[in-house]
Amino acid sequence: KNQMIGSEERKKEKIQELARKIDGLSVDIAVQVDEEDRLFGSVTSQMIQDALREKGFDIDKKWIIIDEPIQHLGVYSIKIQFSPEISSSIRLWVVKA
Repeated sequence: KNQMIGSEERKKEKIQELARKIDGLSVDIAVQVDEEDRLFGSVTSQMIQDALREKGFDIDKKWIIIDEPIQHLGVYSIKIQFSPEISSSIRLWVVKA
């Protein structure tokens, strides 16, 4: 039974460490826009996950919280919810491709 507690604790520590490393990280996503700088569609959690993976962070797509559709160029604060009590936020720069 104690082994279970140990592995849960280790898992939680790994998540907390990842949350610390990723907090405040800046990620760029280059997108295609029309002549009025509007995106074709919106930035998805999959795109953010891919951008984070390129920086060496393997984040579950379900952890990426997008409050409202990202359909314009600019800087966004994106919440990464690792667990009910552990979260971080990253800066997402949506730039013209």
